[in-house]
Amino acid sequence: MPLSSPLSPLLSPAPSLLFLTGKGGVGKTTITSSLSLLLSSASSPLDPKPSSVLLASTDPADSARDAFELPPPEYPGEVTPISSPLLSPSCSLSVTALSADPSSLLSSLSSLSSSLDVPSLAASLGVPPALLQSLGVAPLLEELSASLADPSSLLPPGADEYFSLLSLLNATNPATGRPYDLVVCDTAPSGHTLRLLGGPRFVDTTLGKVLKFRGSVAGVLAKVRSLGGGKQRSDAESSLDEAVEKIDGLQTLVKRFSAQLSDKTIRIALVGIPTTLSYLETVRTAASVNEITVPPSPLVASLFLNQLLPPSPAPAAAAAFLSRRVRSQTKRIEELEAEHPDLPVTRVPYLDREVAGLPALSFLSSSHLPQPPDSQRTLVFGGKGGVGKTTCAAATAVGLASQGLSVAVISTDPAHSLGDALGSDLSSSPDGVDLTPLLPSPPPGASLRAFEVDPASAIEDLTAALSSLSPPPALSDAGLSPADLGSLLSTLPPGADEVVALGSLVGILERGGYDRVVIDTAPTGHALRLLSYPRFVDDLIERALRVSEKVLPAIKLLGGKYQLTDEQIDAAKSKLLGVQLSMFALDELLSDEEKTAFYAVCVPTKLATEETGRLVKELAEGEVKVKVAGIIVNQVLADQEDAGKWLDGVRGEQDKVVERYERWAKEEGVEVVKVDMIDEEPKGVYGLAAVWPYFGGRDDASN
Repeated sequence: MPLSSPLSPLLSPAPSLLFLTGKGGVGKTTITSSLSLLLSSASSPLDPKPSSVLLASTDPADSARDAFELPPPEYPGEVTPISSPLLSPSCSLSVTALSADPSSLLSSLSSLSSSLDVPSLAASLGVPPALLQSLGVAPLLEELSASLADPSSLLPPGADEYFSLLSLLNATNPATGRPYDLVVCDTAPSGHTLRLLGGPRFVDTTLGKVLKFRGSVAGVLAKVRSLGGGKQRSDAESSLDEAVEKIDGLQTLVKRFSAQLSDKTIRIALVGIPTTLSYLETVRTAASVNEITVPPSPLVASLFLNQLLPPSPAPAAAAAFLSRRVRSQTKRIEELEAEHPDLPVTRVPYLDREVAGLPALSFLSSSHLPQPPDSQRTLVFGGKGGVGKTTCAAATAVGLASQGLSVAVISTDPAHSLGDALGSDLSSSPDGVDLTPLLPSPPPGASLRAFEVDPASAIEDLTAALSSLSPPPALSDAGLSPADLGSLLSTLPPGADEVVALGSLVGILERGGYDRVVIDTAPTGHALRLLSYPRFVDDLIERALRVSEKVLPAIKLLGGKYQLTDEQIDAAKSKLLGVQLSMFALDELLSDEEKTAFYAVCVPTKLATEETGRLVKELAEGEVKVKVAGIIVNQVLADQEDAGKWLDGVRGEQDKVVERYERWAKEEGVEVVKVDMIDEEPKGVYGLAAVWPYFGGRDDASN
């Protein structure tokens, strides 16, 4: 296959690292897997052909192995070679889910902590402990030692993803010991991919703070030597050097990653489907991706437009096409019901019109969605990306409000689609938008308010409060800067901001006295992270408050001056305590099994139903347990009396959105690769190869 125009912007010149991202459920895994297989085959459009390709999943809810029909990995990060006659004899293809273990770094930091308590450091230096006490640094050393004793607490849930992402730059083929020629990444849905791409900056900033402690401790040691002699080299310095060497290596990878983004060695493509919600998110994602580099540059060059209905077939062919899809879906639903016999499974039909706006959502809720019992005050909707979580959450909220209840509906997904589904702009009002007047025939007492959490403003308040308790380096003569310690704690990771923003809504929800709270979560893996984040943020604030209690007396002891008044310091502490209380309330809200219910949403495909099974298991067995009330299977097809007419209706809706995609792509200089919906779910190497013709252009696909 020649390097034809649809793939040229993506593959010429050949990248070393290729990311595909987009709204959840648009077929990223299928497209990425099929493309990886193609680039490893004798038909590869790359010239010269790569000798080794790695397909790496960065999604916490990995489905790449499902696409190739591989068994679960025997251990995290297992690299599985693909064996197939379709592969070029001179090329290998392997599949893995990213798993980087930061334990080596954490072990170094932990060993450092054991050298920083006053008795150990004094013995290491050969000086009396009283000398360290007299310098007034003992309380700060104790807090630093306590923080580093569990250094994993400095890194949030999900930090392993950042280390994994950086590890791709040094990925080597275990069979040859040489770097892969090409790494193709099947990413998490768009909002979290943007966070992931920004993750290295967080790692760099956090580790940079730890590096500053090297100077702080070195300053203390120099001060001790100037006053009391002691050994020329201590165990603490040896531990510091070991940790610093590892940190330097990670920071080198961060710089490489940023440089390769800028020089386009790392290439990014988007995947979308012909729905309004996917189109709107695709446009937002493209703009955000192009802002990653400094200065901004057009990183997105290609768009894979997936799941297009093929040209109108004859009536018999249309009926046969639809029947094959129905049979495949029915099998998946039966398997799901057999695997979870104790959970009710609700089937929601595939409608020939996209569900958006309050009237359509009201119809969907009243006709097809389950009605939660009165005891379930908080309803959480989660599942694989793109399966209709937002639609089901929005429809449930509209339906409950239409029954005369007071309802709040909230989106925690960084790629906000709730406003798109409701047909309203929710971004401009932190107190939510009152949609009650838009309800169709609302009864007395009905109320509907919609929120999209605003991480930026919530995190700005929190980091300002944290920074207020991190004074300038008033202890510079002793070589120890409390500002560095406070700054380390104020370096909040990607993802924590969503939780802080959601926590800020808890008070609003309580004051609003809502009968029901409906939460539309991020896709599977990140929804699970959401459940554990309140405890991480609570711990972070607790440590910041402890540090401040020890920093201020040390400053006064050494005659340092603090820039804030006592009243301002108390206000900052009060702000942090308020966030802490909101974290307690949020944790209670999400984990109350009596009042909170989780609805797992999926579509009847192999990848989605298998991911749903893993989600239900994790919710039952994870650190934060949430009651699963039921499974909602969306987009269920049924045999139609007039299949051709039904397909024409769906196609007509698609055509309107495709025109919007094409206008946008022309304006942005983005090449569009169109991929038809296939009558059987593409899985396994031969199923994935069925997608190849579309990568060469629609004319090739029709032959």
